[in-house]
Amino acid sequence: MFYDFRLIAWLSEKVARVFAGKIVEGDHHEPDESDWSWETDLEETSLQLPPEFVARFFAVLSKLFDRGFGPPQIEIIENLTSKLQFGQTRQLNFNPGRKGKPVTLQILLCRLNPETFTVGIRSTPAMVKAIDGLIAHFQASNENED
Repeated sequence: MFYDFRLIAWLSEKVARVFAGKIVEGDHHEPDESDWSWETDLEETSLQLPPEFVARFFAVLSKLFDRGFGPPQIEIIENLTSKLQFGQTRQLNFNPGRKGKPVTLQILLCRLNPETFTVGIRSTPAMVKAIDGLIAHFQASNENED
């Protein structure tokens, strides 16, 4: 499934102005097209997550990195998602490492549905391929639990 994150970000901002106030977070800012697409060689993927699976998904995602994306970053994401109201979108930029090399990791969190979050992830093509495999495995394991 493919999402146009620029359209989602634009729509969510329009909805956010009507339905929700701004979240005041020092380390977070409203995404715009220039933030989300500043590197042209990145690819993107996305998934829908209920709130109770957000921390677990990012804990699994953290295993792809050697450094720079672990419990402190997951705590930031959990804190942000707990405050994210319907119609709001936030972007987080991380620079974790994998095999000794820095990796760009951009995460877009959208609360376009009261019951789920849309999570968009942009990174290098190789990382997106690995993340897509992780997403498929994560979704399959969660379906088996139900």
